[in-house]
Amino acid sequence: MTTRARNSAAVAALGIVLALVGAVLTPAHADTGAWPDRTGDVRRTTFDGSGDTTTQTTSLVPKRKQGDLRSYRVSYAPERIRMTLGFRDLRRKAGHVWVVAGLRWGGDRFDEVTLETGPGNRRGRSLLESDPTCAVQHRVDYGRNRMTIVLPARCLERPDRLRFRVSVHETDDREDPSYFFKDTAPGAGKRWSPHVDRG
Repeated sequence: MTTRARNSAAVAALGIVLALVGAVLTPAHADTGAWPDRTGDVRRTTFDGSGDTTTQTTSLVPKRKQGDLRSYRVSYAPERIRMTLGFRDLRRKAGHVWVVAGLRWGGDRFDEVTLETGPGNRRGRSLLESDPTCAVQHRVDYGRNRMTIVLPARCLERPDRLRFRVSVHETDDREDPSYFFKDTAPGAGKRWSPHVDRG
């Protein structure tokens, strides 16, 4: 092989390597929807002394910052769905907190991801309701008042597009609550976010 041929082969090989590295380092395209949520709309429900949910009163608590959603964002890459929730305040020493993120696609298909934190479990645990073996990941960032949930798209059979909603609940007692606070998004009478397409 001549020197020129060897040089040409080396350049071609280097080009292939750089292309492969670029494919690994460059993130896959993701369609993203990001929306604000109205603040000051947390509601408190108080139960009677027995915890009987048939006897309850609900009232707006506009000054409550803990657990009050201020934004939500959904990013849908080909193989991953990332949900990011921003709060006015997210305290490490709060009570039992449940986040229920609903996903809807294909007209009537529906699933939920739950993320729970509480005393002795401040890092939280998460799962997909239809498949607890699905490798759901999450992060609770108290410093930035943010929760992130990442779900493999294959767990939902990679739908072409989906819609999103979320509710946040906090209570004093997991088994027999005397009250709970709740905030939901989207608000203003809307049940679901606009569609987010698969990237």
